[in-house]
Amino acid sequence: MKTYLQELKTRFSKYRATWVPDKQVRIGWVGTLEDNVFTLRTTLDDEGIPYRVVEDESEADWDYQSEGGSTITAKLAGEASPPGSQLGQADAGFSIQFNREKATVLKLGKVKVHQILNLAA
Repeated sequence: MKTYLQELKTRFSKYRATWVPDKQVRIGWVGTLEDNVFTLRTTLDDEGIPYRVVEDESEADWDYQSEGGSTITAKLAGEASPPGSQLGQADAGFSIQFNREKATVLKLGKVKVHQILNLAA
């Protein structure tokens, strides 16, 4: 986990991976960062703090792989499966082979970054 957090912090300098991908985090949540991991403590709404959200209208794809850490192979339906893949011949998909320990792969599509515009004093 620490390798994942550190690599993404280095690659995306303005952003921090502060939660694992299967945990939900919402704008307006307030918490602490402990070892680069976000822990929810309260919300701006629960504290009675008014705020406005600017919703990003543009989308971006984020694509990151540890240098030399993995190989990603696309497979079309009907093609032979890459060695070690769980995809059958009739399946289409991707196969990821990790080439070393602690390698990281992050692929996100249509990412939007929403921001809090104002926080009342």
